[in-house]
Amino acid sequence: MSVITFVTFGIDKFLALKSLRRISEKRLHTLSLLGGFVGALFGMAFFRHKVSKKEFYLKELAIIFIWIIWLVFYFLDYNRLNFLDVG
Repeated sequence: MSVITFVTFGIDKFLALKSLRRISEKRLHTLSLLGGFVGALFGMAFFRHKVSKKEFYLKELAIIFIWIIWLVFYFLDYNRLNFLDVG
């Protein structure tokens, strides 16, 4: 999914440079949310695409945060995270 997202960011950057019809930000965010958040980060950095748009950048950071939280709860034993449980 990250490869697809990375390529999509590259295509959108190309379309922007040629003043052609663009890929919607909603679609770019959806690709990130579906698992392409690493590709989105690399695409933003490599193509220097969407990095100056603060709102877009903050939404991507929120998506990354959601994925980090999900991965922590998925891969770690929940009981080890529940430090308030004294039993």
